[in-house]
Amino acid sequence: MKETAAGKTTRKKTVKFYVGIAILTLTVMIGGSVPYLLLRGGWGNRAGQQTEQRAPRPARAEERRGVWVAYLSLEGVDREGIDKIVADTKAAGLNTIFFHVRPFGDALYDSDYYPWSHLVTGTQGQAPEDGFDPLAYAVEAAHREGMYLHAWLNPLRIMLPSGTYPPSLSDDNPYTVWR
Repeated sequence: MKETAAGKTTRKKTVKFYVGIAILTLTVMIGGSVPYLLLRGGWGNRAGQQTEQRAPRPARAEERRGVWVAYLSLEGVDREGIDKIVADTKAAGLNTIFFHVRPFGDALYDSDYYPWSHLVTGTQGQAPEDGFDPLAYAVEAAHREGMYLHAWLNPLRIMLPSGTYPPSLSDDNPYTVWR
């Protein structure tokens, strides 16, 4: 089967498009990791090596400097953990938190459409006994410190990067319902 000149042009455009998307995705991932790595002790620090600590310049009101808080750091999320995230973010001179609230077709907030995340109670679909709402608390904590909080959603992912599912998918998880 022969490929026409028009087909080659279309294929080149498609490849360029997907390469551009891949580059953009990597740029966002790497750029989003920088504040997190800086909060965790920075690059280049060897174990036991002392580094000079400088106070970060606070973000100006018209700029957003933030940290992406992914589900990987939210296992067993509680009030103290959220307070630490907010305090560390503020101490780093950042003013915005991008908080991952829908990691596996579930939610870190009370929802009519998605089950509670297993990251909150250990079991997907099980609400916290004390009525704790991680998103509501995170918004409160960030605003109390004069910071912004943006809820970040993963609308379609169900699997872990390893290709496995979370420990258990509840009966009301969209994947379970729509499958």
